[in-house]
Amino acid sequence: MSIVAQLQIKTLQSQHYLLSIVKKSLQESPKMNYYDDCKFCHSNGEAEAQYRSHRLKNTSGLVTCPVLRSFICPICKATEDFAHTQRYCPQNKDGKFNSGASLTEL
Repeated sequence: MSIVAQLQIKTLQSQHYLLSIVKKSLQESPKMNYYDDCKFCHSNGEAEAQYRSHRLKNTSGLVTCPVLRSFICPICKATEDFAHTQRYCPQNKDGKFNSGASLTEL
């Protein structure tokens, strides 16, 4: 099997895994706390007009922040609806990829 095919399979597996987490989270906690601002953009020092223009996630738990949606996790390659930074990657539970400054420290 080619490397590209292996990567595509791994990406699909990661996205399927993330979707199962979102579904489980919604079943366990249907009243999630959503803010009017995007906490991702706010913590990254974006202008008030930017972080107040959208939310981080919708009520289904899918990412709506345009900045985060364009990010590709370097660990599991998740992006768009399931985008996250490596600090929040489900495959980084032990924190072994948490090195260097966080975005708020830069």
